[in-house]
Amino acid sequence: MIPLVVMTIALAGFRTLGVLRYDSLDSWAVALRYALAVMFLFTGTMHFTRTRTALIRMVPPWVPRPALVVALTGVFELAGATGLLVPGLDRIAAYALIALLVAMLPANVHAVRERLEIEGRLATPLPLRIPLQLFWIGALWWCVQDPPLTRFGEPGGPGIVTADVAHFVAAYARLAPTDTTCAALDDYFRQASPGLRSYRRKFTVGPPALCHAVRRDPARYAGVQSIAPMLDSIGEPVRAVYARLGSLAPGVQFPSVYFVVGTGISAGNKTYGAEPKILMGAEFIRSVEGLPMAIAHELAHAAQRYPSWKLIGSGPSWIRGSLLAQCIKEGSANFIAEVAVGRMLPPRSHAWADAHEGELWREFQRDMHGTDYSRWIYNGGDRTGSGDRPADLGYYMGYRITWAYYQHARDKGQAIRDILTIDDFERFARESGYAPGSVP
Repeated sequence: MIPLVVMTIALAGFRTLGVLRYDSLDSWAVALRYALAVMFLFTGTMHFTRTRTALIRMVPPWVPRPALVVALTGVFELAGATGLLVPGLDRIAAYALIALLVAMLPANVHAVRERLEIEGRLATPLPLRIPLQLFWIGALWWCVQDPPLTRFGEPGGPGIVTADVAHFVAAYARLAPTDTTCAALDDYFRQASPGLRSYRRKFTVGPPALCHAVRRDPARYAGVQSIAPMLDSIGEPVRAVYARLGSLAPGVQFPSVYFVVGTGISAGNKTYGAEPKILMGAEFIRSVEGLPMAIAHELAHAAQRYPSWKLIGSGPSWIRGSLLAQCIKEGSANFIAEVAVGRMLPPRSHAWADAHEGELWREFQRDMHGTDYSRWIYNGGDRTGSGDRPADLGYYMGYRITWAYYQHARDKGQAIRDILTIDDFERFARESGYAPGSVP
């Protein structure tokens, strides 16, 4: 029963974190997977503590070398628990743990028949133990199943949600110039869609932060009112984007697009987890013309099937993915976005970068194996000492490498599939054959 208690407490904790802060845990399936991982870490550790002696006695007499069996099953539980936490390995780990639970059932039966004690308590009776085993088997199976695929605009499927923009416009109209607290914005957050709630958690934004942004740049937020009616016109172009990307990456569950009004921190972003969302900052929009491309870029990230541990983009430098991996991730998303909107030729131009391509490539080769992103990506807000050098040139380098790979490939369809499933970024860059002037 103790493992069940451990799992229940962990599940409650992870779901609370999901609701309050971490969007990736805002799902029963993900929270349950993490809770099961905690439980198996707990039970696996028991195989190497003072409980080990009692577990050895549980092994039926017809099983040879019981001490080794207990050690191995403990290692398997710890490995399975770790696998549940790793995207791409979680399903394999869950199925392996299901097999392990079935294999260990005879030990539980033996313990009950022999009235063995564990930590001073009799082994769990079979009328309770067997349903528990079945529950854990069912939980492991359920928490790694993909959600059913739906098409854009279908009930329960991805779509475009603009309600938050309408709520902001209504709240903004009630803002009094003398109201330093922006009390009217409370209604905007009170009526928040799942997308706005995710935005709040992801960027730690609430009424005070938004009030400060509105007072700092009133013209930007006044412009939201004029852009709001235009958002309804992008449904058909975005529907086409979803259809094209769906054909390029069959089986991918694309997220819904939420237009929100934020603090100017992000024009476009994506949340992960069992219910991912694309978040578009309406305060950045001046025209709807480029929106399908911007949405397609975020959708391309949803279609990318890259090793997540190679793309950690924050935290201490020793855990970050390489600059090359980050730039290919972003640059290939730009390339795939162009495919999705139906424009593949000519490749995207960048006047400044095109004029300095050789110099940039030499600099990039020097930096690309490291984890210092400061001169290449995510640096639009820090232009200190950059002169006329544009921000985010790593997007350009990743795009050029991706374009070279596609240009040199004989099978263009396979090239697209390769671009979406890179597992070795160094090899991909080498096989692209990219060099300044090697592609138009």
